[in-house]
Amino acid sequence: MTQIYQGLEARDLLDRLSVLRLPFLPKAFPSFGGKEDHVSTPPLTLLIETQKDGRFTLHPLVQQLASQRLAEQPLLRQQAHEQAIGYYQELLSSGSRDQAAACIESAYHLLELGRAREALEGLRQRVREVVSFGYGRELLALTRRIEAAGLVESTSDPDERTRVLLDLALLYIRLPVSDIADNHLRAIHYCGQAITCCPKTQDPVLHASALNILGMACSGLPIGDPRKNLHRAQQSYREALAIYQQYNLPVGCAVVHNNIGAAWMELSALGGEWCVDRAVGHFKLAARLYQEGVDLFTWALVESNLGHALCLLGRTEEGRRHFQEALQHFRLDNLPREYADTQRHLGDAHRLLSSGSRIVQLQEAIRYYAAALKVYEEEIFPEDFARTQHFLGVSHQQLALYEDASKHRGLAVKCYQNALRVYTEEGFPYNHRTITAILGRDLQKS
Repeated sequence: MTQIYQGLEARDLLDRLSVLRLPFLPKAFPSFGGKEDHVSTPPLTLLIETQKDGRFTLHPLVQQLASQRLAEQPLLRQQAHEQAIGYYQELLSSGSRDQAAACIESAYHLLELGRAREALEGLRQRVREVVSFGYGRELLALTRRIEAAGLVESTSDPDERTRVLLDLALLYIRLPVSDIADNHLRAIHYCGQAITCCPKTQDPVLHASALNILGMACSGLPIGDPRKNLHRAQQSYREALAIYQQYNLPVGCAVVHNNIGAAWMELSALGGEWCVDRAVGHFKLAARLYQEGVDLFTWALVESNLGHALCLLGRTEEGRRHFQEALQHFRLDNLPREYADTQRHLGDAHRLLSSGSRIVQLQEAIRYYAAALKVYEEEIFPEDFARTQHFLGVSHQQLALYEDASKHRGLAVKCYQNALRVYTEEGFPYNHRTITAILGRDLQKS
């Protein structure tokens, strides 16, 4: 096989294809200077392996030989990475899963060529899809590479430096893996630098964006006093909102109102049920300000949040209508994590509903939580996994009051223990204390 490869006319094509880390589609061949039906031509049929899904990989020996040759020929290697970027840019307009993977791979190849700013911008633009399809660990590795490239330090223009800082902050906020507290602390640090770098007097709208992202970072911080974190988030949101209102920017206002509403919902979970009313007010303002078609993601997010809050207030039918609106966009095939978030919200709504049969409501809650957990794998979405296991456990514990007490208490204990694998005392002290206390009481009853 070595002799076949070394004497092959299409050797340069295989060498360039070797930079692709994932199985590739037939359309990769034209991107790298070949033809789409190239693989059907002997002896390439011996050197390129066909996967069950119709994608291709290089034979391991060819991959090894090609990688060695690229290491010896920097210009050929550079050309290969540039062609890989072109291939993945084409895929970015295709189906959702290909789109997320293509974004990750495009950023990787850009970094291989030293184009860290382009890599960061591409990741920021599609971070929702990347995270939603479970590429959090790959995103973390690329984010760390971008930081190591010294992009912040090498950017001299204050506005551009601010955008770099905010892009990094946003990536860390969205990251669902690794040390969640560290991710949010890094985001807070970057936001603080951005606010200093771009004061309100210099660029008020960019300053407002920094304040909004700072609010998101504080709101999601799992260490420290959760109420203080949320109040700090609210303060940043209010400052951002005032700027967006001053400059008549309805989309910015809608985003911030949604975030303020989400912060009120978090506060309500800490024992302030009255906060739900305030959350509804902000979600409704966000929905009113939102211009459909400008940002479908934000619109669907607002609808899901509003449905959740309305159900908690007992306005079930109204809330369900908003959930259905959200699920038109948050589908399992295009945004699985957001689909799961909406399923979890539906579970919360049924768990807390006081009207109707409690048995039926709790059974429905369990069904929705189970649907969410099909997406929330522990290794990919650890915090979402733990939160859902927590409230699934609560649902089983409450259902034990009405039927099959021993069975549901046992299931509750299992769910709490699952949650504690993520909610460690160091990483999530408040959640750890809450669940440990519940688990202790439930174990005593068993």
